[in-house]
Amino acid sequence: MKKYVLLTAAFTLLATSVFAGKTTFHTLDNGLQVILKENHAVPLISSVVVVKAGSKYENDSNNGFTHLLEHMLFNGTETKTREDINEGIKNFGGYINAFTRQEMTGYLVVMPKEFIAEGMDIQSDQLFRSLLPAEVMSYYKEYYVPNNMIAFVSGDFETGKMLELVKKYYGTVPAGKQPKLEEFEISPPWGTEIHIKEYPAKVTHVDISIPGPLYNDPDYFAFDVLSQILNSDTSPLSKALTDGEAPLATEVYVGLNMQKEFTMMDISIKSNDPANVEPIVRAAIGSLTGLTQISFTADDIRRVVVPNKVYEIKLEEKLHYYGIMKAAILATAGFKFLDKYVDYLSGVTPEEVNSVVKKYFAEPKYVACALASTGKVEK
Repeated sequence: MKKYVLLTAAFTLLATSVFAGKTTFHTLDNGLQVILKENHAVPLISSVVVVKAGSKYENDSNNGFTHLLEHMLFNGTETKTREDINEGIKNFGGYINAFTRQEMTGYLVVMPKEFIAEGMDIQSDQLFRSLLPAEVMSYYKEYYVPNNMIAFVSGDFETGKMLELVKKYYGTVPAGKQPKLEEFEISPPWGTEIHIKEYPAKVTHVDISIPGPLYNDPDYFAFDVLSQILNSDTSPLSKALTDGEAPLATEVYVGLNMQKEFTMMDISIKSNDPANVEPIVRAAIGSLTGLTQISFTADDIRRVVVPNKVYEIKLEEKLHYYGIMKAAILATAGFKFLDKYVDYLSGVTPEEVNSVVKKYFAEPKYVACALASTGKVEK
């Protein structure tokens, strides 16, 4: 079985090395940042444009505009009707969509490679020449400028020719005034109090958030590795909560919430008994402080790095999905972070992991919240 797994992984890596091409970064004269990633596995090309306009930057006067614009940009432009946009893409065998996150809005087209020019023509029209009501036009004009965008193009193309195509459709729009993105400070209510709210359901949810290093902090990748070690059925945290004859929890998930202003390790726990809320929090925090007595090894790190390598390879083949999954990272941490992420994980040492354990978990700060089941489900 081990031989089969190793051979499968080796074949996957070999296949990727054959089809994957170079990745290059460019900045056009109008300030648009462009990432071109060749991938010759299938004759498709994806263009994802990330606009640094998200709900976190809204205020009382434009609350909801981010998501509203995501939909309104499909309603027509100076030269194209709604049907030209939506049906036009379909008529060329393509796919068009958009999505919002707290820190950005993304616009996606996936086209057969011979029709990518038609797809970019429609996408660039959406981004720069949409017809909108006066109420939202000022927001559109402020944020939808090329120097506030990142274009991520991946698929079956030659880099030189694709760069010229990008310049043709996105490079002729003049730069605008750079939007001033507000800076935030957060003040979570750290402490041992558990913030509990009852709600009508059968499952109780407990969430524990612990502050970590910012994405550009030297500790970040060791902290990331640690979070992925903990997100395992065999981790000390999971065993403390799910092992035994009367386990406190049924599910445990650990992940990182990375923003420009903060990083949080979020521990999400499910239980069938609302009476377990306080014991769950005590056991979880006790397990985390107990990590300071453990020495993590190179094998622990390898069990994180290898799945990440395989995941990245598989994700790159899903052109319609890759950009969606990576857009928020691009907006927050930039191209280098995204491009070198697995390399940075691979460079983490056991000493670095053990160091962040002592730094962040010897006396952990945390916020604990729970939605406690009442046992009754509203119909």
